[in-house]
Amino acid sequence: MLDKTLRFFNSLKLTLFLIVAVAISYKELPGRGWYGVLGVLSAIAGVVVLVWPFDSIAVLTIATGVWLVVLGVVGVVQGFVMRNDSKSVREAGDVVRDRFNQAQAKGRAAS
Repeated sequence: MLDKTLRFFNSLKLTLFLIVAVAISYKELPGRGWYGVLGVLSAIAGVVVLVWPFDSIAVLTIATGVWLVVLGVVGVVQGFVMRNDSKSVREAGDVVRDRFNQAQAKGRAAS
């Protein structure tokens, strides 16, 4: 059991290290600072769980609940943003279609 736990935490440390490394080195990554923050916070949370395993259960339960609420709110906001963006794309597509139809009509009239 201890061997499996140690392997899990070693793989978790590697994953967190890779997240922070990618956030630092890949300059084109959108929101790369947030990846670094997430990696650091995850590492801190891992240390807290290792040091105080039973005390951290209640804190992790509350943190998970807050995290899920935040993810839900962000998802709703993203839905509205995507809806507005899709309206803009649709309007741009209408403009392109109208210009294409006008060019086609001019081509027919010229022939």
